[in-house]
Amino acid sequence: MNRYLIYSTYYPTPHFETEMDIAKQLIQAGKEVFFLTCKSYFQTCFVNINHHRAICNVCQSKVEAGLKELSIPKNRIIQFPNVPLYHTESFLKERITSIETLKAFKYKGSDIGLAVASSIISIRRDHRFDINAYWQDIVRGINTAQMVHDATEIVFEQIKPDAAILFNGRLIENRPFMRLCERSGITFYTHERGGLTNKYSFIENSTPHSLERIKKEIETTWQNADINKEKIGVIFFEGRRNGAQQSWYSFIKNQEKGLLPSSFDKKKFNISIFNSSMDEYETIPDFDSKIYQNDNDGIEKICAAFEHNLNYQFYLRVHPYLKGLRNTQIKELEKLAAHFKNITIIRPSEKIDSYALMEASDSIISFGSTMGVEALYWGVPSLLAGRAYYEDLKGLLKPSSHEQVVEMIENIKINDKTNPSTQHKDEAIKYGYWCLTFGTPYQYFTPTGISSGTFSGKKISPTRISQLNRILLKAGQLLTKYTVAKFK
Repeated sequence: MNRYLIYSTYYPTPHFETEMDIAKQLIQAGKEVFFLTCKSYFQTCFVNINHHRAICNVCQSKVEAGLKELSIPKNRIIQFPNVPLYHTESFLKERITSIETLKAFKYKGSDIGLAVASSIISIRRDHRFDINAYWQDIVRGINTAQMVHDATEIVFEQIKPDAAILFNGRLIENRPFMRLCERSGITFYTHERGGLTNKYSFIENSTPHSLERIKKEIETTWQNADINKEKIGVIFFEGRRNGAQQSWYSFIKNQEKGLLPSSFDKKKFNISIFNSSMDEYETIPDFDSKIYQNDNDGIEKICAAFEHNLNYQFYLRVHPYLKGLRNTQIKELEKLAAHFKNITIIRPSEKIDSYALMEASDSIISFGSTMGVEALYWGVPSLLAGRAYYEDLKGLLKPSSHEQVVEMIENIKINDKTNPSTQHKDEAIKYGYWCLTFGTPYQYFTPTGISSGTFSGKKISPTRISQLNRILLKAGQLLTKYTVAKFK
């Protein structure tokens, strides 16, 4: 393959710098590299859902600075051609009446509705957002996805790339492009963060979220690892418990070591539930639960099953990533807490120590949270009631129905650390090793933090005037939000 088309849609560090790193490697190898950029073409995108001009200017000026650093010839910087829009608002109103119908909406075989839902859910941080409240987000999203689909066909015909490179693959602006690659038989690569900040994932003909691909990768990575693999795997778990920043921010830095809920009664059978932020997985089909509709549905049914057995007490550690939100997930949990007396809700901002809670529990239940595999490592019976990259590891309690969930909970003995489910620390270490090693090392980008770094010793930045305009925009938005809240 000699001709590569990099579809650049997401300017924040390290993602745009990842594309720069890949591009420079290809150029050094003698390949033809083209960049397809937005230039305010989208009506909406993941980083600028309301299409504010100030944000567009920041994006464009940073991308221009990066392409200048790479010395990309002007004739290899491609823009989308204009294409007509086909979906009137009345047409969309008739067909999109719920999140389900939005997800099912397709255009020329491309699942653009799922891409639109995925972006809005992630931006609004609500897996069941009000489609009427965010109707214009939907309209702009459908229009953008359709434009990308049709314009990409023209670009492919003009450039005739041997391969394409894009960010992520699940969002409004990049999923239609990925689907066109599949339909046109063009090899594509998606990129995302790697296991540590000094690496990026680079995946051929798949997305970073593919459950089956990652499960296989965990095994093959372990089989091909060097003699230090156990030590590296252990570092992952020890690091998380100590609040180390790995590929993302630590969620436990504000927790108080050893602190348990004041009502914690060691005489009872205590089960801690670690949920996930449901907006992260809602539109990834691989993560559809085989047992429950979602985390909240599972928690409700489990509590109901033990509602009249006073020996059982459940503690729900609400995921710290949900801190400060009043979305559908949180509202449902509040109703659940008011209804059931056998569950104690530990809110995201509470200082309760997640690890002390885990170790004091007779068992934990997770729906995909990393705490599920961490419990396996620390020798606590771990019941997985959802889907997870680590779901094939030995030692996990893996029910296939709600009835089996109840049965497994009943069969775990209080303080029984000889349970077979606690004897597979080595399996957990496989996952820890993969987490710290997956990805490709950067050659030209040097990260200095989660979202900062330099490229060949230089910081790739937007112009100062564009940054100032964005700051003013943000200040105006905050002022408006404060004013509305004050006089509501």
